[in-house]
Amino acid sequence: MKNKLRIELKQLKKKIKLECIEYDFIRFENNLFSLIESFNIKTIAGFHPKSDEVNILPILFKAMSTGYKVVLPRITQKNSYLKFIKWMKDDLLEKNDYGIFEPKAAGEELIPDIIITPLLGFDRNMNRIGYGGGYYDRTFIKFLML
Repeated sequence: MKNKLRIELKQLKKKIKLECIEYDFIRFENNLFSLIESFNIKTIAGFHPKSDEVNILPILFKAMSTGYKVVLPRITQKNSYLKFIKWMKDDLLEKNDYGIFEPKAAGEELIPDIIITPLLGFDRNMNRIGYGGGYYDRTFIKFLML
């Protein structure tokens, strides 16, 4: 069921113009920073977008420039959870086996206060539908246990 939904969402995603999504993302950015300022958030996890994903890098750069720590996910082991490594704008990233840019392993690992995740969509129960690797799902479970 989930794989069928994932296939349908990928097909729909190809039909949506990225410019339209990025226009709505400006509103998301404003709401996100209002939320962040309302809570005691110090560390924000984002992701380095692939070519077909919304570019959230301006949000991450703005967060850095206003004093927040920014971390990006790193896959350290297949079928495990993600580690979040501190990232600065000029830090070099390396491409992993999935073609995703991630920080080098030697970086400082931090636990984020908020996580912005890539996704394909949601199911009817508002459960996140990702790309199928399960890394974020395992990571969320791990963080719930902290």
